[in-house]
This record gives sequence, C-alpha cells and structure tokens, in this order.
Amino acid sequence: MLQNNPRFLFRIIFGVLLMNLLVFGLSGYSLYTSRMHYDEQARIETGNLARALEYSISGILDKIDLALWDGKAEAERQLAKGEINRASFDRHIASTLNNIPEMGEIRMAAANGDIVFGLEPGERNTANVADRDYFIAHRDNPATGLFISKPVLGRISKKWHINLARRVNNPDGTFAGVIHGNLQISQIQKQFASYDLGKNGIMTLRSNDLSIVVRYPETEKSTPGNVSITNEFSRIIKEGKTSGSYMVTSSIDGIHRVISFRKINNYPLYINCGFTSQDYLTAWYLELYKQLTLVVLFVFITLASVRYVISSWKEKQATFDELSATRDELEHRVAERTLELQNMNDNLLTQSSQLLEEISIRRTAEEELAAKNRQLEHEITIRKQAEDERNKMENKMQQTQKLESLGVLAGGIAHDFNNILTAIIGNAELALLRVNKESPGVDNLHKIEEAAARAADLAKQMLAYSGKGKFVIENINLNLLLEDMLHMLEVSISKKAVLRLNLIPDLPTVEADATQIRQIIMNLVINASEAIGEKSGVIAVTTGCMDCNKEYLKDVWLDENLSQGLYVYLEIADTGCGMDTHTLAKLFDPFFTTKFTGRGLGMAAVLGIVRGHKGAIKVHSEPGRGTSFKILLPASGKPARIFNYDGFENNWKGSGTVLLVDDEETVRGIGKDMLLEFGFTTITANDGREAVEIFKSTPDISFVILDLTMPHMDGEQCFRELRQLKPDVKVIMSSGFSEHEVTQKFMGKGLAGFIQKPYKLSALKEAIQKI
Repeated sequence: MLQNNPRFLFRIIFGVLLMNLLVFGLSGYSLYTSRMHYDEQARIETGNLARALEYSISGILDKIDLALWDGKAEAERQLAKGEINRASFDRHIASTLNNIPEMGEIRMAAANGDIVFGLEPGERNTANVADRDYFIAHRDNPATGLFISKPVLGRISKKWHINLARRVNNPDGTFAGVIHGNLQISQIQKQFASYDLGKNGIMTLRSNDLSIVVRYPETEKSTPGNVSITNEFSRIIKEGKTSGSYMVTSSIDGIHRVISFRKINNYPLYINCGFTSQDYLTAWYLELYKQLTLVVLFVFITLASVRYVISSWKEKQATFDELSATRDELEHRVAERTLELQNMNDNLLTQSSQLLEEISIRRTAEEELAAKNRQLEHEITIRKQAEDERNKMENKMQQTQKLESLGVLAGGIAHDFNNILTAIIGNAELALLRVNKESPGVDNLHKIEEAAARAADLAKQMLAYSGKGKFVIENINLNLLLEDMLHMLEVSISKKAVLRLNLIPDLPTVEADATQIRQIIMNLVINASEAIGEKSGVIAVTTGCMDCNKEYLKDVWLDENLSQGLYVYLEIADTGCGMDTHTLAKLFDPFFTTKFTGRGLGMAAVLGIVRGHKGAIKVHSEPGRGTSFKILLPASGKPARIFNYDGFENNWKGSGTVLLVDDEETVRGIGKDMLLEFGFTTITANDGREAVEIFKSTPDISFVILDLTMPHMDGEQCFRELRQLKPDVKVIMSSGFSEHEVTQKFMGKGLAGFIQKPYKLSALKEAIQKI
C-alpha cells in the first residue's frame, strides 16, 4: 500500500516543493527588476522636470537682470545731466514692469537707503533698505555685480520675495544708490503648482546656502530661509556637483522620495523636484498583487494535483491484489512478447542514439551561430561608429577645403587686382605731379585715385578672407583697443541698443594687426546693432583669457591647425533676432548676406582675418534669443609696445641704378616712372631668370625691387640666385600678400625691405629710405 512506498511519496512532495520554489524565485526576480525600472523612471522624470524649471526660472531672472541693467543705464544717464527726474524715471520703470509680468516691482534706493523711485501712485516713502544685504554689498564694494538676496518680507508690499539688485553710480563713480527688483515667491509657487507631482510630490527652490526660498506644497517647516536639508543633499553639494538624483527621507515631513536637483545656470540657486515612492509605485503595487495572486493560485493548483495523484495511487494499490491473481496467467504471454519487445527496444536505442547525436550537433551549431551573431553585432556597432566619425570628419574636411579653395581664389584675384591697381594709382599720382594744378583734369585724377582706393579696400577684404591681408604686427592689449574705440562704437549703433563693456583686467597681449582687429570689432558690433533693430537691447563686449584643450577647439570655425594653450578671447553678444541653422551654415560664405544692401564680404573678411592670425571663432545663435561671437587669438604674453612713427622728408631724392623685376608690364612701367621721379635710373626684367642675367651683366646696380610671384623663376628662387652672385645685395620684396607672411619666408636671409601692392609714391619712398 501507499505506506509501503515512502520513496514515491517523498519524490512527489519534493518535486512539488521544488516547482513552487522556482515559481517564487522567478516571481520575486520579476518584481525586483520591475521595481528598479519604476525607480529609474522616477529619476528620469524628476530630472526632466528639474531641467525644465531651471530653464524657466533662469529665463525669468535673465529678464529681471536685463530690466535692472536698463534701469541702471537710465538712472546713470539722468545723473550725468545733473539729477534724476522722478516722473520720467518712474515712467521708465513702469514701462519696464509692463514687459515683465513675473517681476513684482522695481524700486531705487538713494545712497542713504531711502526708497525714492518706483513707488506706486500715492504711495509715500516709508521704507529704508540700508540694512538689507544687497544694499550693503553694493555700497561697500563697487565691483559687486548682480546680487540675489535671501528671501525677505517686503517692508512696503508685506509679501515674501527675493531681491535682485545692481549698483547705480554717480558720474564720478561714487555710490549713488541701488536699483532693485523682486521676484514674488507667490509667482514661483503658482508656477510650481501648475505641475502634477502626485499626492506627496515636492518642488523646492533653495539659495546658495541651501536655505529654502520656495517649497511646494507649503508646510510649517517650509518658511523661506529655513535651512533644513538632508545629509545626502548637503554631501552632494559639497562635492561640487551641479545636478543629480538621490533617494532620501525628507527632514521636513518624513516622507521617502526620489529627488532630482539642478543648479540654475549663472545664478546661486538650486531647484529640487521629488516624487514619493507611494505615488510612482502605484502601478508596481498593482503588479505585486497580481503576481501574489497568481503564485497563490499556482500553489493551490499544485497541491490539488498532488492530492489527486496520491488519491489515484491509492486506487491503483487497491486493485493491485486483483491484478496479482491474473499475473501468473499473463507471465506466459509476457515471456512470448519479451523477445519481440527486446528487439524493438534495441531498435529504439539505436534510433535514440542517432537522435541524441543529431541534437548534440544541432546544439553545437546553434551555439556557434549565436557566437557569430554576437560578433557580427559587435562589428556592426564598431563599423557604424567609425562611419559616423568618418562622416563628421568628411563634413569638416569639405568645409575646410571649401574655405581654402575660396581663400586661394580670393587671394589670387586680389593679387592680380593689386597689380592693376598699382598701375592705376601710380599713373594717377604721377599725372597729378605733372599737370597744372588749375587743369580741369585734376578733379578727374582725384576721382580715379578715390575709385582705386575703394577698389584697393575691396581687394584688402578679399585678401583678409584668404588670410593673406596686409598685417602690421604688434603686441596689442584688447582692453586698451576697445576703450579707444568706445566712442566710435557708441555713435555707430542704434540709440536703443545699450553697449556694455566687460573687460577682464591684466589681460595678456596678442600679436595682431590693430587695424584688422578694429575691423572685426566694428563689423560684429554693427551687425549686432542691426540684429536688435528698433527694439531695446544690449550688446555685450567681453574680454578674457582661457586655456583651450584639443576637445574645446574641436567645436570651432578654423580648427585645422590650432594648438592647445592659452588664448585671449573677445566675445560680442547681442539680444537681437538671432539666426537659424541655415543662416549659420552660410554665415562666412563670401557674398552671402541677409541685408538689402552690402556685398556680403564683412563676415568673410572677419573669418580671413582670424585665420591669418592663427585664431578661431565660436558662434552660438538661436532665433529670437540673440547671437554670440567668440574670437579666440593666441596669447603672446608680451607687453604691448607703442610705436612712434617719424615721417620721411618730402623732398628726398636718390641716385643710382635700380633693377625692377615684375611679370606685369603695367607694374614695370609705372614703377619705372616712380623711380625716375626719385632720381633713379631703372632697368626692368619680366621674370626671375631675366633678372639674374641682367644682374650678372650690370655690376653697378644699387638695389633690386623683386616681385614674389612670377613664372619661370619666382621671387624666392631669384633672391637666392642674386645672393649667390652678390651676398650683400639689397633686395626689396614686392607682393600683394601680407608683409607678415612674406617676411616669415625670408626670416634671417638678409631681405632689405618689403612693399605691398598696390603701393603709392610715399610707400615706395619709405621702403627705399629704410635701406
């Protein structure tokens, strides 16, 4: 009977127990992974919410700061005229408040702390803010910029708010007072209330010392200024992190939450968003109940099945005795069938062996296929990454090649153009010297000179784009250059645009051409003013220096040959209309313009000038949010020098024989006439090969004027040949390219001088006098 078969009963119970344990394990693992998923999803959602609130609050603070700048500028403008007109200034403040609904008020306190401007109609001056932290900070330290206060209870409005304040100076720089605006805490609470955080979710805005500015929903412990924080959040902030997520039990209400925080960009404020586990795990708890129900149902079914099996076994045991009676009778039949079954068994064993072998082979093949699939997926991933990197490099290379090709084309055109202009300007000057001053043709010659000068300016822009413009290299302090240009910049921009200089002291010098740097500044500032248009706006001009590594220099214009190190930067930012992606892509293309007038060479020239100074440009722009240009120039670390130029005497004359070498007949002709005007006898040659032969046969040549670019034998090779014939030969090199680029080629080789095409009589005379 059953009690005589304990092994069978044990096997049944063990099998059922093992099956139930397996079900419990799988269910538990499923619930654990699901719980981890819900926790991660909560972190992502709170992180996204914190990022959205950061952008929103940062935008509000930016607008308030801009309003304070505008009010500061208006107050200082009126102070410069004598005193502030109360009615005019109050109207200006009211107009600003209408444009910024988030801002509760703008008021201005005098130097003694009394609030005298920005009061409501009929409101009397009943408050003094001399004890406020923002007033003390600006009064005691002129260098204090934007100051954001801790939450305060307004003495006039009787409402909680945070103050943003800026210093107002008298014309002599002394303290005139503080203009401050506030952001009502109730406004931030309304914004927080517009988001669905669940039943027990929270949002907090904390100041730099981690005290509460706003908490939603409010509790007894959430009064502004309360510094109750968790150890976890305090530890993360001390580590210097500006964003992140963590799980913690609140020190205010004791509820467990997942919290995400972010530091608001450029402001000493932190935004925290949190979901409670009770809210975001509601679906998980439902899943838990379903899993438990299914497990209980499975256990019940397995136990019922065991009971049924045992019951059936008992019934079979009851019939065992009856079957024993017939066993003897069946044994004979069994014996007869045994042999037959044995044969069948042998066949089955053979087939089973073959089947097992096939299964083993198939399993091995499947494992090999899975391994190859994994390897193929890995190779596909690597290939895709390589292809993305190659496409990025190809795009950058195409842009570089495009700029280089256009630069070579512009440089070639400008070089040939300069040869033509040399002849035009020279002939016009010689004609002015030789005709009667009362001749009616004098005006026409002056117009020819003016037109040629404008054409020369156009050629200079084309050379600037090619990076081969005329450079007068000196050590320049950008701060001094900007201060000298300040008045010219102010009169060149819209009257509704405020020009703000943010100059970092002790700025390293850069080796640059001051004229071309001024061209960059004028182009960018005027473009910024036109982008602002008829609206009020700010143009911020900032200088500074920074160490740039390879990673930072990847995301710039003209990054092909830049080396990491110390760079001086000039940043010009505006609050104008901005540019879309399509305009940004064509920004530096020659002849591309968004204006009704203009040749479209301004930004192309800026790019060429920066390239010629081995610098780079970073551009950031968004439609409707303004544009920022950052010009990076290698720091020289040398002191700026002041060059005093003494002119040469006007009636100077020379003597001797000059060899003039140029492949352009017009340049040879006008050059010969100019040299004759100075008293020189001139021999001309149309290429370097002919010049060497003439020099060999003419021993009394005083000096040589040699063109750099010529067929058959260029100026560089001709210079070497002449030096071999006469080591102390005096050679003035002539070219349409920049002096800096040409003299670099002949550094230490004994070049006597340089003159850039197109040149005038005065420039030629200066070059000759220097040797």
